[in-house]
Amino acid sequence: MVRYRIKRSEFIGFIVDCDSVDCMNSIINDYKRKYRDARHICYSVILGDNEIFGNDGEPYGTSGIAMLNELKKRDIKNKLVIIVRYFGGIKLGRSLLRETYCNVTKSILDKI
Repeated sequence: MVRYRIKRSEFIGFIVDCDSVDCMNSIINDYKRKYRDARHICYSVILGDNEIFGNDGEPYGTSGIAMLNELKKRDIKNKLVIIVRYFGGIKLGRSLLRETYCNVTKSILDKI
């Protein structure tokens, strides 16, 4: 787990072994129940040739795809990255938001 705070928003990142879409859906649903008070729960995974990501309301290009690109750079498959965001009331803007999701993902991947 990785925690990152910026402008009162908190990002909590996780990485979980995952080898199927059913597994992915089950894990994401578990996190949505556990962190139901979070504003966004974004994710990314590469399962075989399938690249899957979710933005959960974040602007396109700032979260799920940014996380996916970090997985692709390191050729990491069957690892589901989930980042839970608690919104702190201050908008970060697209570039800072994307940078934050990338940095949290890099920190998670550095731990494996």
